[in-house]
Amino acid sequence: MQRLIRYTCILLQSLAIPLTAGLFLCAVTGELRQRRLVLEWPYLIDSYHPALDILGLSLLGILLYAVLASLLRQRLLHAVALLLLAMLTAYSAVQAFATAFGNTWTPAEVFFELYVAHLHLLALALLPGLLLWWLPDWLHRRLPRA
Repeated sequence: MQRLIRYTCILLQSLAIPLTAGLFLCAVTGELRQRRLVLEWPYLIDSYHPALDILGLSLLGILLYAVLASLLRQRLLHAVALLLLAMLTAYSAVQAFATAFGNTWTPAEVFFELYVAHLHLLALALLPGLLLWWLPDWLHRRLPRA
């Protein structure tokens, strides 16, 4: 039973990855279109809904975090793995949605002008993800042991 609870907590924690990527993408879109801190979904012609695209881009990160969190025992390494995978997923989301910000973006322009130039928005997007990482772990530690 304890393993099931632990793996459920890991699965809940891994949902911080698409949350962070989605918030970062919305914040970048809002800043580029509105010139202020606003959350706005980017629109692509060939996409039905950006949230499904974010979830699809995040699947590899979710699976990698689930494997790493089940193998590693130190909480600090869990947090570092989650942060790195969320940052990598946020970059891949910006790379995938770059055409929503204009037609011609080279990979270097996407990295420097859309990702690095908006790292302050990534830091803001990571906050709810870190809360989502911390809360299930805190609840798991408070449950009575059988």
